[in-house]
Amino acid sequence: MESASVQELLDALKSPDPARREMAITEIGNREDPTLLPHLLETLDDTSERIRWRSLQSIGKLGASGADERVLGLLKDSSSLVRGEAARVLGLAGWTEHASALAPLLEDQDLQVRCRALEALGEVKEPGEDLSNRMVTFLQDSDSRIRMHAALALGKCRHAPAFASLLGSLRDSNHNVRGLSAWSLGHLGDERAIEPLIDALGDDGESVRIYAYQALDAFGGKALPALEQARERKEGSVRLLVDRLIEDVSEGENEEG
Repeated sequence: MESASVQELLDALKSPDPARREMAITEIGNREDPTLLPHLLETLDDTSERIRWRSLQSIGKLGASGADERVLGLLKDSSSLVRGEAARVLGLAGWTEHASALAPLLEDQDLQVRCRALEALGEVKEPGEDLSNRMVTFLQDSDSRIRMHAALALGKCRHAPAFASLLGSLRDSNHNVRGLSAWSLGHLGDERAIEPLIDALGDDGESVRIYAYQALDAFGGKALPALEQARERKEGSVRLLVDRLIEDVSEGENEEG
């Protein structure tokens, strides 16, 4: 449907053929024309779960901030695919006032929906004290994917009380969780994280080392005293990373000065 006119796409949205409706919805999303958003919102009550899911995807492409209460209603959809995508769109929209509507999805029976809810709460930026504290508890979840999403979300919304828990997650058994915890500690900006992040430069996981490096770089000159001390006691590849960090941070400080 790439060559179809706008009117042809709108007509296809009313087709009795679900496949044709889906193609039209996908193409509307690809065109990224926000004036078409109201027409997509009308498709959110389609009887096909795949159509509802595809409509949400395209709404996200057109500008989720223009979404309305119908998206909120789909957080309770019978389809886990739709519930998860509705959560993602709410996150993209940044609807702080509706963050509480995402709370039930944190206990959803579907793992992917729970991950989407955590992801969305991170995008909301200010989900509120109660929800943020609840996210901290997910750093202890039995599933590493939940722990990973929780670590990332807590960093994105800069929830300062999560500091100690994120610090503990630098020792998580999963390298993705350790890496995202390092990234989030950099976003929290608490200088007590500098020494543990320097130690994380020697982690077995490459992604952990990369995120720890980025986090330390984000501290700028505040990290220099600890890095200078680490230069004296670290060896091998970690020493090389510390040297490079000192260089990068010093250059950044000089440019700012």
